[in-house]
Amino acid sequence: MKPKNKPKTLMRRVITFSILPPTMNIVINSLLKFRTNLLLKIQRKFHRYSKSRNGNELKLPLAIYYRISDAGYAKTKPPYINNENCLRNAVKNFPIESCKWTIIADNCSNETMQMIKKYVPEQSIHAVSVGHGAGTFRLAYQMALELDDNTPVYFLENDYLHKPGSCEVLLDGLSQPYSYVTLYDHPDKYDNKHFAVKNGGEKTRVLIGKYSHWKIAHSTTMTFASTVKTLKQDSAIFDRWTRTKHPYDCQIFVELARKKHFVISPLPTFSTHGETAFLAPLVEWDKIALEILK
Repeated sequence: MKPKNKPKTLMRRVITFSILPPTMNIVINSLLKFRTNLLLKIQRKFHRYSKSRNGNELKLPLAIYYRISDAGYAKTKPPYINNENCLRNAVKNFPIESCKWTIIADNCSNETMQMIKKYVPEQSIHAVSVGHGAGTFRLAYQMALELDDNTPVYFLENDYLHKPGSCEVLLDGLSQPYSYVTLYDHPDKYDNKHFAVKNGGEKTRVLIGKYSHWKIAHSTTMTFASTVKTLKQDSAIFDRWTRTKHPYDCQIFVELARKKHFVISPLPTFSTHGETAFLAPLVEWDKIALEILK
């Protein structure tokens, strides 16, 4: 049997509708308008107004746990992404004077240690020999849990760049009624190859903050911020996915989302991971990197 030609069938319906008597067209249009208005009335009538949850109460200063190593995973990076450029950029955007810095230096050479001391006081540097990212993250996490519940905490890896104003934007994000904040608008959230992306974007909700819009993100990397109170509530999840040498960031945030503990990211982005394939979009990061040398 020859299949029906749906486009032609649709065209016949359009033509049939167009040649209806004028009075019939008026009736049909009136019914369609009535249906739309009725649906709107029903939606407005039964819309449940829910007052937004209060944002997090923050007890400053912001605590930064910066993890740095001379080793790491094999990644292709732009020439401007290196230990010193990223640390200098971080210190410029999260000043030592207004943030509480802790450096976790894993198996760093004497040369790297001397470089770190140019930007961060020696008493803030913890030299360790762990050998993998999951282990140093667990160490930073345990340190953070000793702080006051309302302390904002930023876990930061050593291959990120930040735009000016990042500290203010991060604190604004943490004041929103969501559990986790990243400044990194990951390009995989616009790639149809990602399982959470459809038609070029992920399903989300957008809200407005003090300095930018924010969106709920599906997941992020191991560079993110939260409060100590939230970290305590979710410690079992982080423990479960950081027991090997590699931390499973996607699994962590998928499981957190099931608890309604979502991560939000700013629009536009305020930071980037330093891997060439995953630089945050719509920013000339080479110029951001050169800016820190001025």
